[in-house]
Amino acid sequence: MVPLTYYQKLDDQQQLISCCQQLISHFQKNTTALDNEVITAFEHLIHILDIHQTDAKGLENTELTEIGMLGMQLLDAVLAAAKTSAETQSLFNYIALAFGFWIARNKGILQQIDHPVNALANAANTLHDKVSLEALFEAAAFIILQTDEAIKTATDRLSLGSPWHVLNMNFGIIATRTHTPELMESAYETLTYNYPEEAPTFFRKAMSEMERLNYPQHVRTIVKRYQEQYRLH
Repeated sequence: MVPLTYYQKLDDQQQLISCCQQLISHFQKNTTALDNEVITAFEHLIHILDIHQTDAKGLENTELTEIGMLGMQLLDAVLAAAKTSAETQSLFNYIALAFGFWIARNKGILQQIDHPVNALANAANTLHDKVSLEALFEAAAFIILQTDEAIKTATDRLSLGSPWHVLNMNFGIIATRTHTPELMESAYETLTYNYPEEAPTFFRKAMSEMERLNYPQHVRTIVKRYQEQYRLH
């Protein structure tokens, strides 16, 4: 299983490479899990990550976008095999989020966000310490910024199951759980910009959580301010 402390350093390139290597090792032990072509492609991706550990220097934005799409396609290819054990599922989730973060923070465009978004949601449901939550916030912020415009404007953007919708809502939830005013306000401004029609419901639900879980007063004050600003009339 991936140590939960790994999520405190999602930008640690060596952790990402190590998890990729462990996942491939699991698949190689089970020769029926994946064909050799997929394993070879994954090994090639690991090689790219390894030689570009320092902020992906030497790669153009378009190259990073292409590498991002290759990575997401490989995650598609290994998803079913990864679900066969808790260990491989744990590795898959970490890789999906850390890889998406790597592409985004190096200014590649994410043309597919399903896997990073699902991994972010899973991590947000598991992690509770402030350091991890702030690391998740940073990853989500970069992924939102670098998501392809076609995803942001897709006809299904209002669907509750839309990855773009899920990402924005979880961004707000994660920020709230950090209890950090600057992060909360940053996430709320992003959320209300991308989903103004969702703001009244989001802040109403957030305010009810304030009372149920006894959030600190400074957190309640911020949520209440946004709730009043976006209250339905």
